[in-house]
Amino acid sequence: MSTRFRNVSLLRMAFFLTVQAHSLVNEGKSTYVIILPANPIPAEHYAANELAEYIAKASGAQLPGLEAAEAVAGVPVILLRYNPEYRSKEWSIDIGAAKIMISGGRTRGLLYGVYDFLERFAGVRWIEENTENIYVNST
Repeated sequence: MSTRFRNVSLLRMAFFLTVQAHSLVNEGKSTYVIILPANPIPAEHYAANELAEYIAKASGAQLPGLEAAEAVAGVPVILLRYNPEYRSKEWSIDIGAAKIMISGGRTRGLLYGVYDFLERFAGVRWIEENTENIYVNST
């Protein structure tokens, strides 16, 4: 039996999680919610959980996850969306004023899109297997 150790390096830097000059997290708080696709499959639930977990690790902000039918008008969202036109490992990230849309094919595309978003905008890096580096908001 082998035991795997997870090495988590938390590198402290002062930063605000921003997406194209739009603040997703400010001082450890966010008004955004994560919206799951309609009829999500387990991989899409996992993608939403990974997104929430790593944004919390990087910034301290807790983003709630909602089903598509629970979305509230006027609340900024990170919309996770299944796109049937994409192959299983394809994704895209579209950023608007109060909506970030991560779209992907089933089964892995959406998860890969979430990881790409976290690397590009949240300072999360997976350097090697079982190791993650996260730039942590120190404010």
